[in-house]
Amino acid sequence: MQKPPLPDNETQRLQALQQLAVLDTEAEERFDRLTRLARRLFDVPIALITLVDADRQWFKSRQGLDACETGRDISFCGHAILQPDVFVVPDASKDDRFADNPLVTGAPHIRFYAGAPLRTASGYRIGTLCVIDRRPRVLDQEAQHALRDLADCVERELNTLLEEYLRRALDSSEDPQQKLTVQQLLARLLQVLSQTTNGVVITDRDGYVAWVNDGFTRITGYSLAELQGRKPGAVLQGPDTDPNTVKQISLALAGGAGFDADLINYTKEGTPYWIRIQCNPLLDSSGTIEGFLAIESDVTEEVTLKQQLRQQKNFLENIFQSNITAITVLSDDGRLIKVNRGAAAILGLEEQQLEDGSIGYSDPIWHITDLQGLPISPEQLPFSQLKAGKESVIDYRHNIVWPNGNFRTLSINGAVVPNTEESGTQYVFSIRDITEQLRVEQLKSDFVATVSHELRTPLTSIHGVLAILSAGKLGQLSEKAERMIGIAYENSERLGVLINDLLDMEKLAAGKMSLDIQQQPLLPLLALAVRDNQGYAVRYGVRLVLDAADHGYQVAVDANRLQQVLANLLSNAAKFSPKGAEVLITAHRKDGVVRVSVQDHGPGIPAAFHDRIFQRFAQADASNTRQKGGTGLGLAISRELVEQMGGSIGFDSIESKGTTFWFELPLSASPT
Repeated sequence: MQKPPLPDNETQRLQALQQLAVLDTEAEERFDRLTRLARRLFDVPIALITLVDADRQWFKSRQGLDACETGRDISFCGHAILQPDVFVVPDASKDDRFADNPLVTGAPHIRFYAGAPLRTASGYRIGTLCVIDRRPRVLDQEAQHALRDLADCVERELNTLLEEYLRRALDSSEDPQQKLTVQQLLARLLQVLSQTTNGVVITDRDGYVAWVNDGFTRITGYSLAELQGRKPGAVLQGPDTDPNTVKQISLALAGGAGFDADLINYTKEGTPYWIRIQCNPLLDSSGTIEGFLAIESDVTEEVTLKQQLRQQKNFLENIFQSNITAITVLSDDGRLIKVNRGAAAILGLEEQQLEDGSIGYSDPIWHITDLQGLPISPEQLPFSQLKAGKESVIDYRHNIVWPNGNFRTLSINGAVVPNTEESGTQYVFSIRDITEQLRVEQLKSDFVATVSHELRTPLTSIHGVLAILSAGKLGQLSEKAERMIGIAYENSERLGVLINDLLDMEKLAAGKMSLDIQQQPLLPLLALAVRDNQGYAVRYGVRLVLDAADHGYQVAVDANRLQQVLANLLSNAAKFSPKGAEVLITAHRKDGVVRVSVQDHGPGIPAAFHDRIFQRFAQADASNTRQKGGTGLGLAISRELVEQMGGSIGFDSIESKGTTFWFELPLSASPT
């Protein structure tokens, strides 16, 4: 622990502190009002006005702390009075000066400290206005300025004490020389008030102006000559001045009490501005009110900023509530702290006010299951996953089931909102009710499966009969009949491919397709695919070329399904290549995987279609694709198959220059 060093002017500083005659005096509302304000404004548990004498720091006002003083050797304020500006300790436990300080390791467990020095009229730093938190914080420049402004208000109250003390001393003194000294000190104090940048106005007991400083003239545009003998409100208030605030001020003055108020006044030119007034009565030696002293600060910029922040907050709240996506926010302990209307409707939650005045929500009456209706452990839920360190949760699906058996299927996306000054770590979740979506998908899947199965048997018979007829096994047909039979045969073949693709897609979507994964050499599989699809390529005047040396690449795949993937890629390349072109098939090792590429010299894929190329029934140019033939399912099926074999698939394409489709498979054995 580092003991705070003494200032160079310690002797004079202590003399200035003693002249205030404030040490060990009773608590006063005018000071407590400022520490309460500091505590609320900075949202901290502790706010203090401290005065540092030779051996201790004594608290003239304290909020959130029982002790009335501590030793100077362990005080944070002893360090703060050495600084001309606000002294900030973001995390005392990580600061070598304070890490082992008993105020840090024990009660009140200080982690964050910010103190603005309090100066006498002569400029001696005698204490601080400080705010303290039990958790680490940062204090930006704007907040430091606000703390400094509050400290200025404390300074003015302290200087008022000095003025009152001097007046009492002047009234009670019998020694002419002492009276002269006190009068000189009082004159010096009034000189300081005249030079401060804030506005200062002194009135008589009836509220009529007796004196204003240059700061007041600078703010309002009115000189002392223009205001003397007039009530400030009668001159400065205007159409937008809040009448309720004016009424409260009038009642306070009538009762001989001080007040703090923010209101709109108007300059001599008629320009509105926000002013913060702190007014206290001036008492003579007998306690009789002889006038009022008001310190005024132009807070137009501060109020404008607060209004803008309030408008922005309202705007964001409206967006949050009107968002069609259901959104919830949870605290770090899993408490539901924010729900928009969409989420309340889906989850069946009602807003309610808690005992501490905060807003809470009714407890859910449903329980959570997976999509098969089985219970899910709390550790598997999105909130627990994020708490465990996962950066985000994407499309986590589960059911919420009510006691009557009704349920909804939800898709959850979640992310962590980092810790800020205003709040701890929070977790935000967007929720989609996909109950109807899944029902429709299931109906569609059932429909496709049913239609496909019902069509497959008769189509097989039709296709077989057409094959027999086209082969001439039932006798010679006329040229016209042969042509018509040929067209029918080709279309039945295309329809068979479509049905097979539909059935494959349905199996893949339902997770019912089982693969026979075996380790085997890759090159023979590529050679087989080229041989089996060469005849198809010839129909389009295209040649398939395998350009791959035998490096002994071994892969774990289902050979039949890999042939299906290769057939899809090779047939597409052949269909869209110009006549006389070559489709090149290559295989290269790359970072523990082998990449198989199928390169064509066709028209390429339009950039606008890149994101949808692997979607079901996706076709970049419907008219051209229909002309070439195809179901729009081949690439979607290929992606599913490749991924189920542990690989990945993609493409590179430049319009008018061609396309290269590729897939990568993990190498299951070192190449020989």
